[in-house]
Amino acid sequence: MSASDSTAPLTEMNFSTVLRKQMKWSDLRGHIVLMALLQVLPDTEANSSRVQLQYLRSMNTQYHRRGLVVLLVDESYLATHVRSNPDQLLNALYDLNVSDLALIPDPSGQIVSAMKVKVVPTTVLFDSAGNEIHRWSGVVLPAFLAEAILRASGTPGQDRRTTNNNQ
Repeated sequence: MSASDSTAPLTEMNFSTVLRKQMKWSDLRGHIVLMALLQVLPDTEANSSRVQLQYLRSMNTQYHRRGLVVLLVDESYLATHVRSNPDQLLNALYDLNVSDLALIPDPSGQIVSAMKVKVVPTTVLFDSAGNEIHRWSGVVLPAFLAEAILRASGTPGQDRRTTNNNQ
């Protein structure tokens, strides 16, 4: 099935990135996937997706070698009620310095519908079998993302307990 089939579940969809790279969800099996549904346009200071993009880029840099795949899905329509222009999305890919990540347009809303997302940014973590294991609505801080990614990869996180030596 293709992403144009509005009844297809996410796991059966094919995607085309703004760089025209074809992707299949099935090709992502064996990888931990961090999918972020974002307002890519317009890129303004008030756009909370802009902050989330920085954190996602950091996660990709830190955990790509461990098998993490970061997918960005343009869901600007949820925030602006204006469909994104493909040329503007391509420019944004470079302007926002995320050209190493897959930016997937969702002009007809199949992905947002399949994911049942109502607000951007929304970030979803999938395990290596393709199961959703964590979902955050709104901006999620890098420490929380990193902890969830490490758990999903089977790598124990650092012991976060602290000792107060003054007691």
